[in-house]
Amino acid sequence: MVQIIIICIYEAARYLVFELLRRTETGLLEFTDNNSIIQNKHILAYVSGLGFGTSSGIFILTNVLADMVGPATYGLNIDESQIFPKNNFFLISSALTLAIVLLNTFWNIILFDGCKHSNYKKIVYVIFTHFFVSLISLLNQQGYHVITLTAVYLSTIVTGTITYKTVGGSLQNFTKFITCK
Repeated sequence: MVQIIIICIYEAARYLVFELLRRTETGLLEFTDNNSIIQNKHILAYVSGLGFGTSSGIFILTNVLADMVGPATYGLNIDESQIFPKNNFFLISSALTLAIVLLNTFWNIILFDGCKHSNYKKIVYVIFTHFFVSLISLLNQQGYHVITLTAVYLSTIVTGTITYKTVGGSLQNFTKFITCK
């Protein structure tokens, strides 16, 4: 239940950042010689999303560091018969942290675009996937790390693809990039 409340607060904060940036656009123009920052909304969405992602990553890694303190620390009660033994806890945590940082950046870009264009499908997608990723990570407590990592990384790939299309990317541009043409 606490996780659901935290996600709601997090998404409300993301929306408030969008509103704050939208209302201060004219003031931002006075501080920059480069108008493309204000004209290209994806730059501000990317930067603030990276901030959301970095702060999320710091909190996650702080919890992991707290788990490193000793054997009586809550969260490291892992059975050796599980797919991933105890010594891979930190590897799994860092892989999930990477995905969460990327997802927060992607979510911010999609949400800002959805709010700007009143595209409620994008807004609902961001909120739904945030709930999905956060709640599926609870499976780690039962030792289902493979399921969690697979689901989170599939969500990251799908969300990254949607973000790429949101900022104007296309399959043709992606193929040119991959083939270095």
